[in-house]
Amino acid sequence: MLNDHRAKAIRTPSEEKVAHDVAAFLGDTSSSTDPYPLYARLRELEPVHWSEVLGCWVVTSYAHAEECFRDVRLSRYEAGFRQFDWIVTEDDPPDVRRAVDTWRSTILNLDPPDHTRLRKLISRAFTVRAVSAWKQRTETIVDTVLNGVEGRAELDLLNDVAYPIPEAVICEILGVPVEDHDTWKSWSGGLNRTAIFSGRSRDTDDLPVEVRKVAQESLLNWYYYFNDLISRRRGSTSDDLVSLLVRAEEEGDRLTIDELIGTLTLLINAGHDTTANLIGNGMLALMRHPQQYALLRADPELRAAAVVEETLRYDGSARGQPRVALTDLEVGGRLISAGDTVMVIVNAANRDPERYTRPEEFDIERSDQGHLAFASGIHFCVGASLARMEAEVAFRKLGELPSVFTLASQELSYRPTHGRSLTGLPVHQLVSL
Repeated sequence: MLNDHRAKAIRTPSEEKVAHDVAAFLGDTSSSTDPYPLYARLRELEPVHWSEVLGCWVVTSYAHAEECFRDVRLSRYEAGFRQFDWIVTEDDPPDVRRAVDTWRSTILNLDPPDHTRLRKLISRAFTVRAVSAWKQRTETIVDTVLNGVEGRAELDLLNDVAYPIPEAVICEILGVPVEDHDTWKSWSGGLNRTAIFSGRSRDTDDLPVEVRKVAQESLLNWYYYFNDLISRRRGSTSDDLVSLLVRAEEEGDRLTIDELIGTLTLLINAGHDTTANLIGNGMLALMRHPQQYALLRADPELRAAAVVEETLRYDGSARGQPRVALTDLEVGGRLISAGDTVMVIVNAANRDPERYTRPEEFDIERSDQGHLAFASGIHFCVGASLARMEAEVAFRKLGELPSVFTLASQELSYRPTHGRSLTGLPVHQLVSL
């Protein structure tokens, strides 16, 4: 017999505390810099867990997470609606509604057939062959960034190195003026904060007014920015992605103007923020595991790709994704009812001992590779090959440096988003003997 969440589970006081702590962390990502012990405990108790506090299912096991990603009865579109609809109120002007709807029209927030149509179009720019053509330019960008911090005894490895690399790369691929970076970086931060309120009711009284305002301003700014850029690119024969997508939009109903703006907003945000955090989280793991850092430095050419994959498994940038059940279904022996929200915690699944040996250890030589950091199924990250290439080049060149980095402080903080995003990574740069 399936267990329905409507029949309240009988839990011990310690189990109730774990459930409460996990709910608190998922509701406010700044509440803990190390959620993994909580994830592990919850996975042991209930790998498919109904949270009364959050009003959703929390999935923490690898097998069940992969199952959810591949089940077409779990909708990303409905989840996206719940995730972002709270941004708009009845009193807001039409432009706000249009900007929010534009964001919800991206492949991240769609189901087939619209998802299939858009993904087919966008994925042409992110094939392995297409990405390989950008490798040489990426190497030049990484060299330029690292030359800029050469000889500095102290620096912020996240903001001085990890962010500038993917920012420059995605700007060149899209054809977005890199000098506009300072203008739009704050918009990305405002947009990323919105995911914290995933699944909450619009009439909930704990939605901060200032967060809603920042989210609206961010989406409006992106909408106006790309609408203007698209207008200037019409008729262009350039091969940057903005020009290519504009030409596709001009061909007919394959891509509407709002879908085009939403796509560009998604690509520039996902194309720099998650990759920057991948590099930052990887360097943090290496500095905390000197033997692994030494392995990279001993053979950067061979080890850099392994560092990328192990970082994605061990401490990936995007910690989870929501879905909404379109019909009653079973996951892990639990009955998930139509309309229920399911939060798949990728970072918990990627440390499941049922899937990995010594899952809590950072080991770039592990044999049981593979992870769900890029999700699975139809929503597997369209930019995965680009992120892998950028991070591999970055780790290789960081490993080739004559200097090594060490943490300047053990007191680190994370941004209040649904990603694993440090606010900074202060380090000492030491000349290796």
